[in-house]
Amino acid sequence: MSALDARLRERLRREVRDIQQTLGVTTVYVTHDQAEALAVSDRVAVMSEGRVEQVGTPEQVYREPATRFVAEFVGENNVFAGTVRDGTVDVGPTSFELPAADGPITFCVRPEAMQVGGGTNTVTGRVEYAEFLGDAVRVGLAWNGHELTVRTDTVPDGDELTVGFDPDDTVVVE
Repeated sequence: MSALDARLRERLRREVRDIQQTLGVTTVYVTHDQAEALAVSDRVAVMSEGRVEQVGTPEQVYREPATRFVAEFVGENNVFAGTVRDGTVDVGPTSFELPAADGPITFCVRPEAMQVGGGTNTVTGRVEYAEFLGDAVRVGLAWNGHELTVRTDTVPDGDELTVGFDPDDTVVVE
């Protein structure tokens, strides 16, 4: 459906879903469009290099990615790696509050969970771009060698932006 305009593509996705539900048929739908896969599926299998990385409901795969690959492949995600000591994780020169077992860790935070100006764990980054999408603004921040993505309601005012996230909004991945 990638060659279709956005409205027709969305309408056809709904029609495919309705046909599946009405007929009660099992359907294998192969796509590289993550939004399409999440919209038409009861269960999603994410594959990498011929290997299944995760199988689950669309919500599980999106909200609880099992691996870093799934976290980065399904939607946008901010991925951090560091070392946990006594409930804090050191990511470069910054420490974040994160209740996890001591040792190396990789965790992610979805762009919509990043809060402009606040949160338990904060960083200030340089605004690389701000794209107005109609219902949201996608902001790219350069921070400590990372490119972070934030979804917010307004275009940032200035060259720097402070964002934060709460520990409950993180997902630990393999």
